Amino acid sequence: MSNISFKKMIAFIVMVISTTMILYICSQIWYARWDDHLAPKTPQDDTITTTTTYRINPKTILESLGNGQGDMFTQVASGSELSSLPSNSFLWKGEDYLNVAEAVHEQEWNESLANWHLYSLKFSIRRCQQVDEGIDSAEILYYQLKDNEYVVHGMRIDPLFEEITVGENQYPYYEEWLSIELDKLVVNTPSKALELAETGGGRNAREKTGEDGCYISLYLNPESGFPAWSSAPFKAYSLSWEIRYLSDS
Repeated sequence: MSNISFKKMIAFIVMVISTTMILYICSQIWYARWDDHLAPKTPQDDTITTTTTYRINPKTILESLGNGQGDMFTQVASGSELSSLPSNSFLWKGEDYLNVAEAVHEQEWNESLANWHLYSLKFSIRRCQQVDEGIDSAEILYYQLKDNEYVVHGMRIDPLFEEITVGENQYPYYEEWLSIELDKLVVNTPSKALELAETGGGRNAREKTGEDGCYISLYLNPESGFPAWSSAPFKAYSLSWEIRYLSDS
């Protein structure tokens, strides 16, 4: 074997080894980024931790808020149950839940929501045949960027169970989160969103079910991944109300 052939063989072996090492390193970086991608970056489907539960009187709390009264929240042990549950709904609107969220946030963290951003709204109507009776429960999330991480404060407000659960969680900063600015939306209340859904086929859908055979959820989240081609044809996703009529069947 000539000197030139030997040198070519050595160069080829070095190239193969170098290429293999580069591919291996790239694959490890890709897998690391993929694992990192799987880690929760937003609270969309994650649970709010470090929770506190408060008992409320749903018949009087809205009036007490209007009068500026205090002592509306009584802390109780998690998982405590009422001796009996009311069979009716309460005439609470979306803005009522937002006002209660503001008050319980000050109770829990001794801080107003003035410098916090609204992240998501989720409302539920347990008996879909009584859509005019108001909203039965709500889950509301707010966030704030602190020390290069997002702090999320969540409130689950359930007047039927006379209960509010609040909690928080932290998420590392990856990119800017999108916030909900209700005052800039045309459909800025769940009542308006529900009215559009009802006229768009929701009423016909629920009338096919029994009295307690369905419920309605209304969800507003800028990162929910719900398509909005009609309102934003040049964007794959946009801020939209996602309204679901769900039944046993």
